[in-house]
Amino acid sequence: MEAPAAWFSINAFFVPDGAGRRLPNWYVYFEHPTRRTEAGFDTFDLTVDLLIHPDLTDWE
Repeated sequence: MEAPAAWFSINAFFVPDGAGRRLPNWYVYFEHPTRRTEAGFDTFDLTVDLLIHPDLTDWE
């Protein structure tokens, strides 16, 4: 999920859990806003990432 002109994007990666799937954490990438180019889309990672527990009680 990424808002236009945002300096971050929020990602959810689900893992198998028995008969279903679970969300181990939210993953936040800090990056330059995504730009449209002739080749598609261009981003630049700022190398700072944030992991947030699904219930928002903890982060690292």
